[in-house]
Amino acid sequence: MRNDLSGQVEGARKDLLARTEREVANLGAGILGEMAEIRTAADLRFGESLVRVDTALGKVEELRADVRPMVLHAAGLAAQVDNAAPLFLDCEYNPDCLFNRYVGASKGIERAAFNFGQMSTDIRNAVPGAITTWQRIGTNVDGITANINRLTKPRWYDRLLGYGLNGVVIYRNLNPTTNLTLKGVRIVSSRP
Repeated sequence: MRNDLSGQVEGARKDLLARTEREVANLGAGILGEMAEIRTAADLRFGESLVRVDTALGKVEELRADVRPMVLHAAGLAAQVDNAAPLFLDCEYNPDCLFNRYVGASKGIERAAFNFGQMSTDIRNAVPGAITTWQRIGTNVDGITANINRLTKPRWYDRLLGYGLNGVVIYRNLNPTTNLTLKGVRIVSSRP
């Protein structure tokens, strides 16, 4: 009778151990599945933010392309003024020559001032859009940082679940009699 009881206890213990291991494995698989979903969602949001950053960088490149011709033109005007200086020295006190060169130089300076004013207006119109774009990029980067921070820090309930599972496993391993008693109660209560 004692051997029979010992065999039943051992069988119940193994059965309970197998069920517990299956439950823990299922719980682990569920947690891994949820983590994969969280990682997928984070990847999606990160990808969306990168697309926004690429769009902003494209706008900056467009602005740079728009400003570049104006800067080159201003450099060309400065070169013309530099080249015009020696021409005044060649007139040798001829009033007509000096007047004509003065008129030409003043028209060049007038054109340069007009182009500089136009360039300033273009820059003034383009800067608010660029600032708005960079502020959006900053907001998106802050959101990405907050999401990554939230995903990578453990929560109190993560530790609580771990401690609880460890306690159950330790209790089960240290108290096989309790496991047998619970198994016996289940067997007796399930029969009519």
